[in-house]
Amino acid sequence: MESSNVLSAAIFMFTMLLITCIGVFVVPALIDLEYEPAEKCPFRDTVDLSNHTALRNGSYLYDGIWINANQTSSYKHRLKFLDKPQPSELHIRGCICDRTKHTYCVRLCCERGKYFKPTSRRCEKLRDVHHMPNEMEILMRNKTRTKWNIFKHFVIQHGTPCEKPEIISLTEDPWILREDGYLAIDTDNTTLDTVNYCISPQYDGQSQIPKLMAMSCPMKTEKTPSMVLNTYGIAISVVFFIPTILIHLAVKELRSSLTGKLQTCYLIALATGYSIMGYINMTQGRWPVSKCRSIGFTGYYFFMSAYLWLGVLCYDMWKTFRECKINNEKNRDNMNRFILYSVFVWGTAGTFTLFVIWAQLTKVIMEQYKPGIGLEMCWIDTRKWSAALYFYLPNFAIMVFNITAFFQVAMVIYEVKRDVSTYETNREKKRRENVLIILRLFLIMGISWIMDIISYCCRKYESLDFLFGITDFSNASQGVLIFFLFILRQNVLIAIKEL
Repeated sequence: MESSNVLSAAIFMFTMLLITCIGVFVVPALIDLEYEPAEKCPFRDTVDLSNHTALRNGSYLYDGIWINANQTSSYKHRLKFLDKPQPSELHIRGCICDRTKHTYCVRLCCERGKYFKPTSRRCEKLRDVHHMPNEMEILMRNKTRTKWNIFKHFVIQHGTPCEKPEIISLTEDPWILREDGYLAIDTDNTTLDTVNYCISPQYDGQSQIPKLMAMSCPMKTEKTPSMVLNTYGIAISVVFFIPTILIHLAVKELRSSLTGKLQTCYLIALATGYSIMGYINMTQGRWPVSKCRSIGFTGYYFFMSAYLWLGVLCYDMWKTFRECKINNEKNRDNMNRFILYSVFVWGTAGTFTLFVIWAQLTKVIMEQYKPGIGLEMCWIDTRKWSAALYFYLPNFAIMVFNITAFFQVAMVIYEVKRDVSTYETNREKKRRENVLIILRLFLIMGISWIMDIISYCCRKYESLDFLFGITDFSNASQGVLIFFLFILRQNVLIAIKEL
């Protein structure tokens, strides 16, 4: 019966692996197809032609510029802040902004003669339309600054990046509009394209003459119910991680064995990563870029370390079972092996982290392919597919290795169980230990982390947010599960009482 349970668990793990493969490789393609209606140019380079009438030949006249029929496409979505697609009615857009032809665009929050009022969060008429400002200071390619009439030098787009854009303060976040229509923010050392900012006249105090100001969306994560739930799960996990680690260090049986040492390192890495992630989620303020990046890179290092320790645990367990099966070797140099494992894990995690730091800071890699740490968030930007390269694909590879090791261990257990002589004494005890090993393996293999990978691939399906919110919470609550599985065992509880 137990052998059947082992094989059933192995089959279940294989099924989860298959589902993950579908999530990683198939779902992204389907999602991309949904939001790519044969676009002829990037959304940010288009203007909405819904209120313009097409001529007989299919062309449009937009602000004195002709847009040919072959430069138009039908869209079922609009891009909002952080390039997030938002479903919309079917509408026609025309390609008009072209950097290669030095045709640059800027985006007004409202139609000319109106301004976006932050308090009412809507466009309202200017107090005096004759006082509509038209000049802004522009940063040229040669780093000089000059005043331009934006209505003469740029093609005007319309719309806000989000429902509640805020004025970007020139004192707290100095900014300037570049010659190519991008907005440069000095404090973040970042640039915003026309999808992520808009320009609006604004009144300064009692002044009746407005001036053009840049507006964008708050650079902090909205506290969604899913995030709040996830944050509570992380906090609870950290609370349980601490006693679990302390018990591993205090109980001789746990700290002296190689498996105990590996579990302790895994728990320390995971607890540190969770603490950093919880701090990021709980602290909603805008940090300096240097601090934000430091926190993000540190969190990345410890999460990668945790994944790698997971792989080492599985490898060592497979090696232990294999040695017992082949020659029943018991006298291993555990310390040398532990040192070797430590060098591998901490060194490999450090190498991954250095690569991520280089990818974020270098100018060789295009912006859309960077990790995104330290810009809009202090963690890898999981809204972009580039996150798969730096985080999800390496972790997926480790998961594949872990599941392979699980199969190997399951088969070894199955074969050893047939050798009754090996278990002539304490058969029931060994049987219970094997069940616990499978349960621990089942947890360590990271079923919840596999679900995290799938939820990343399906992140654009809002209908699945509730389901993945539950899986994210279970993922965040791993500390509780680990405490129960690693500590609430009879031999461990007895050892604790003897302290």
